[in-house]
Amino acid sequence: MSRHLSLVTACGLLLCAVYPVGGQQCTPPVSPAFEFQVDSPASAIPDSTHPHPAADRFAARKDDPEAMVVQFVVDTSGIPIARTFKILRSPSGGLSDSVRAVFPRWRFTPSRQGSCRVPQLVQTAVVR
Repeated sequence: MSRHLSLVTACGLLLCAVYPVGGQQCTPPVSPAFEFQVDSPASAIPDSTHPHPAADRFAARKDDPEAMVVQFVVDTSGIPIARTFKILRSPSGGLSDSVRAVFPRWRFTPSRQGSCRVPQLVQTAVVR
């Protein structure tokens, strides 16, 4: 009985490895992609969290001296990775503190390369 159970478990694990349930069959890249390297870049999902990343890439310009610019990696599920968060430019310490507080709640549509979701390094302006 235990031998049969072990065989069934081993076959189940093999099937899961070949056919992941609810996942993608893509080899994850070694490092996050830049926006120009993907077919469909990560994009912010607008919500009521303020301040938030600019959903419209033209709503806040990164070259505006009054704009706050941040950088982080969005994983394959659309969640920004906290340890990658960096403030590249900020007009005020208060805005920086506000962004740090809400950053963990931001959500994105993940970037895609072909049919595969891939992590992406995002640089974006922040709007209030």
